[in-house]
Amino acid sequence: MLAGARRWSREGGDACAPTLRASKPHRILPVPHLSGLVAAVAVVGAFAWATPASAAVITVTTTQDDVTPSDGAVSLREAITAVNAGNDLGDPDISSQNPTLPGPFGSNDSIHFNVSLPGQQTILVGSSTSATGLPLPSLTKPMTLDATTQPGSSGTPPIGIVLDGTSAGGFLPAGLKARAMVTIKGFDIAKFSGYGIQLDDSPTSSAGSTIQGNFIGTNGTGTAASPNGGGILVGSSSNTIAGNVISGNGAGGAMVVDTDSNKVQGNLIGTNAAGSGPVPNGTTSFGVMPIAGAGNTIGGTTAAARNVISGNAGDAVSITGPGNTVEGNFIGTNAAGTGAIPNTGAGVALHGGGQTIAGTSAAPQRIWSNGGFGILDTANGDFFRRNSIARNGSGGISVPKGVPIGSVSLSANRRIVTIAFSKVTPGQDVTGEAFANPGAPGCPGQGERFLGSATQPGAAGSGKITIALSKPLAGPAGLTATLTDPQKGTSPFICLPAGIVDLHAAPVAFAAAPSGPSVTTKSSHKTGTKVSYAENHVAIATFAVRRATAGMKTQQGVCVKPPKGKAVKPSKRCTRYVAVGTFTHADRAGANKFFFTGRVRGKTLKAGSYRLDATPRSGGKNGKTVSVKFRIVP
Repeated sequence: MLAGARRWSREGGDACAPTLRASKPHRILPVPHLSGLVAAVAVVGAFAWATPASAAVITVTTTQDDVTPSDGAVSLREAITAVNAGNDLGDPDISSQNPTLPGPFGSNDSIHFNVSLPGQQTILVGSSTSATGLPLPSLTKPMTLDATTQPGSSGTPPIGIVLDGTSAGGFLPAGLKARAMVTIKGFDIAKFSGYGIQLDDSPTSSAGSTIQGNFIGTNGTGTAASPNGGGILVGSSSNTIAGNVISGNGAGGAMVVDTDSNKVQGNLIGTNAAGSGPVPNGTTSFGVMPIAGAGNTIGGTTAAARNVISGNAGDAVSITGPGNTVEGNFIGTNAAGTGAIPNTGAGVALHGGGQTIAGTSAAPQRIWSNGGFGILDTANGDFFRRNSIARNGSGGISVPKGVPIGSVSLSANRRIVTIAFSKVTPGQDVTGEAFANPGAPGCPGQGERFLGSATQPGAAGSGKITIALSKPLAGPAGLTATLTDPQKGTSPFICLPAGIVDLHAAPVAFAAAPSGPSVTTKSSHKTGTKVSYAENHVAIATFAVRRATAGMKTQQGVCVKPPKGKAVKPSKRCTRYVAVGTFTHADRAGANKFFFTGRVRGKTLKAGSYRLDATPRSGGKNGKTVSVKFRIVP
C-alpha cells in the first residue's frame, strides 16, 4: 500500500471520488551554482526521467477496497489512484511490481488482477473503513483494466472480478467512470445505483474507449439480474461497446448513447449470457437509445458484429439523433435467431430522419416477436433494407404520411412480382423489395423472408417495378413488398390482397337441407355440397348466394330486370343473378373447405339455378370476387 502517512483529499477531483495524496511528495530542489556542463547533464537527466520507458502494469492482489499503507497488498482503488497520478506515489507495494520502470508511468498503463484465491472474486466497493461509502475514483488517465487476468477466470466472456456497488455511496455512483480513453474488460459490474459504466466527455474526454467482454447488471454467471440503475452511459464519441452482456438493469435501461460515431457490436442486451432467455432491462424503459448522437452503428455486416437485443421493457432500439445505422441484429429473438424473446415495445423506434435499418445475406437482421411494431417510424427519410420482420404484435412497419404508396401483384406462374408505385420523387432511383410472410400471410402483412429487389432508375412519379423470383413462390406465402424513395424514405409493407382460387362445389346439383345453419363442417351425405378453394391469406370470405332469373340485355350489354309485362326478344334475353342472402367463412391461408347446406338467412333455397360469389377481405381490403354455379334439386 502507500508508504508513510496518507490523507484523503477532495481537491481537484470528483466530489464523491477522492484522490489519494502522499504527505511527502517527491520534490526537485533548485541548484543555483552548477557549472554549465553539470547544468546541461542535469537538464538532460530531468528530461530522461520525465520520459517513460514503458507503460506500468499494476497487479491488484486483494479484494479489500481499502487504502491501508504498506500492508503488502494492492487494492483496485489504489491501483486506479496511482495510474491517475502517473507514478507509484512512493508506495513500495506498487513500486516493487515495476522495479525496472524509472520515473513516471507510461501513457497507457494496465491494471491486472492476481488476488490470493483463484477464480472469480468480488470487490465490495466502498465497504472498507478507509473508503467507507466511497465510489471508485474516476479513470482520468488512459489505462486498461483487464479482469480476465485474474487466475481461474472462466465463462464466455471470461469474468474474473465482480464489482459490487451495494456499499458505494454518493449521488448515483457509477461502477466505473472514465474521463480518459480506457479499455475495460472481464468485469461483472452490479448493484450500483448509477450506471455500471459511465464514459464522460468533461472535464476531459473518454473518447475512443473500448468496453469489451463484461457482464453489466447480472450476477457473476450472467444467469440472473443483479441490477445497476442503468447499464452504460456513453457521453463521449468514437467508443466501441463490444461482446458484453448488458442485462437486468433498472429504469436507466441497458445503454444511453448520447454522442457520435460509437460502435455497439456483438452484445447480448436483455438476455442471459447464453442468449437463451430474458434478463430484462428497465421497467418501461428501452434497450439501446442513441438520444442525440449521429453516425452511430448498432450491429454490423458480419455475424460477429450482431447484437441480440431482446427481452427488454419498452422499445428495443429508440433513436432520435440523425444518420444512425442499425444492421445485422437479432431484435426480439434468442441468440440463435430461432425462438422468441420479445421486447415489450417496438423492435426499432425512430424519431429522427436519415436512419438506415438493414440486413445483408451474411448478417441478416431479424426483428421478430416484439410487442409493438417491428419498426415504428415517426419521421420521414428513414431507410429499411432487407430486414426480416415478422410476428410483431402491432404489425410490421408504421411510417408517417408522405412516403411512396403502391400495390403488389403476383403472376400466374408465381415467379414475377410487380410493384406499382405512385407519389415518388420524379427522377429518383426507386427500389422495390419483395418478401414472403409464411407465418402470418394476411394483410397488412409483415416480411419474414426476403425474396429479391429491383431498382427503377430515374423513375417518374408513378410506374412499375418488376422482380423476377428464382423459383415460384410456394403456397400461401403471404407476398408483401416495400418501396424506397431516396428522398422520402421507405414505405410500410404493401401486401398482396387476399385471393381465392380454384373455387369448386361438388356435387353441383344437390338437395337443400330442411333445417340448420348455412355452413357445417361435416356432410350429411343426403343434402348440401362441399365447397373447396385455396386462399392466399388469413381472411374473412363473404359468400353471396344469388338466384338465376330471366333478364334483358341493354345496349351497353348489361343484364337488367325486364319491364313488367313486356316480352323480351330472344336476342335480348340474358340471365341475371339476384341476391338471396350472404354468409361468411373464416379462411386460413391455404386449403379451405366447408359444407354448404343450401340454406341462407334461416331459409331453405327453392329449387333452381344459383351462383355463389366469394369475396375475401384482409387488412381492410377486399380481394377479387370469384364464383361457382350450382343447382338446388327437389
